[in-house]
Amino acid sequence: MDTLLHAKYKSGEPVSDEHIIGILIGGLFAGQHTSTITISWTLMLLAKHPEILKRVMKEQEEVMGDSDTLDFE
Repeated sequence: MDTLLHAKYKSGEPVSDEHIIGILIGGLFAGQHTSTITISWTLMLLAKHPEILKRVMKEQEEVMGDSDTLDFE
């Protein structure tokens, strides 16, 4: 962020706030787009390979136990 705020165009003018905002929004959408694709492929592949899905579900049950609340731990 600091680099963007102090960046200058080739002409020496500071990069406009609108341009900085556009770069940040582009980065935000790019991150969401790749995450969505990764999750979609993962779910599709798990559906295609039920033996692996069973292993994933078993691990989830072992980790979660009786809890139905997810947290960072």
